[in-house]
Amino acid sequence: ACGSLVMASRTGPVLDLVEDGKTGILKEFYDVGGMVAAAERALDAPAEFRPLREAAARHVAANYGLDVC
Repeated sequence: ACGSLVMASRTGPVLDLVEDGKTGILKEFYDVGGMVAAAERALDAPAEFRPLREAAARHVAANYGLDVC
């Protein structure tokens, strides 16, 4: 969440950190095609995902800190 888009599989621990469509993109664990499609979309239209990147950074700063960035 240091300004990068968060893309992850929808698994237990990740659900505590990433809210799909708000702070990142989540796909089902074995949905390789869905993850590839989301990555291609993010690469084709990076500005579209700026709100997610910014929201993720705010979420981490508010709840965890950015000392690792």
